Amino acid sequence: MPRTPEEVEAIREERRTQRTRLIQRLRDEDADDLADRLAKCGRVITLNCTCCGHTRTAESRCDLKWCPACQHKLSTRTALRYAGITANAKWPLFVTFTVENYDEHTFDFVRHVRRSFGKLRRLRWWKRCVVGGIASIETTNKGRGWHPHVHALIDCKWLAVTTPQPSPRATKDQWKKAMKASASEVGEQWKLCCGRNASVKVRRVWGADQRSAKPITMEVLKYSVKGSDLLECDEEIAPLIRMMDGCRLVTSWGTMYGHPALKRPRTPGIECDRCHAIGEWLPDEVIDRLCKRPRNYTR
Repeated sequence: MPRTPEEVEAIREERRTQRTRLIQRLRDEDADDLADRLAKCGRVITLNCTCCGHTRTAESRCDLKWCPACQHKLSTRTALRYAGITANAKWPLFVTFTVENYDEHTFDFVRHVRRSFGKLRRLRWWKRCVVGGIASIETTNKGRGWHPHVHALIDCKWLAVTTPQPSPRATKDQWKKAMKASASEVGEQWKLCCGRNASVKVRRVWGADQRSAKPITMEVLKYSVKGSDLLECDEEIAPLIRMMDGCRLVTSWGTMYGHPALKRPRTPGIECDRCHAIGEWLPDEVIDRLCKRPRNYTR
């Protein structure tokens, strides 16, 4: 059910409030460099039409993956780019690779999880089973430490190391037993790659999720960390943000890698209300720099 304009504005205001609180939280942790980057988001800027001189106001965006105000639009944009590719998956599987919680920032655990997942994809049995896929790393905190995990949508008929796929005539109990055994041995392989306690959850994508790739793709490529988790965390959050900044959190391989649909489309320009020119806007800062006039200049 679509939201009303009042509900949409309330959600936006809540995200702006989270952004303001996050800036103050980072300044309290003496992470002024991160706070300054986030403070650039939401600034009201004046845009000037270079054709007729008409002006309008807009809000700037930082497009940081840990920004509470920008991350939802970023995840939606990424999911829409991948939706056309995931819709062509012949055997879609939704797999979650979890890792034991990390109590403190002893090392870059986000990069460690990414490298562990890369190590898993290089195994021979994985290459034999999986045709392609996409994955993203999400980090949560429920008061028991940071919990990084990988959400993956893979094109795979039967995910197992040695357990054979049951025949179509097998009973329901035989299928359950085989699926339990295959998930267990895949979990052991993931545990060996991580070097710590880990587990795997597998779910076959059927029905409406297969006909419309957007719901499951949105689940895989959602936010990397919740703004509420950052604000409610008792530990320092600046180290985690630096980890995410220094690591690519979305990856693809096989048939879902290098697809032409993944190229970022050019954003259509905004039309001027007066002269109807498209994409001819420049902010005040750029015009001041081009004209070499002081910032306190008044028209």
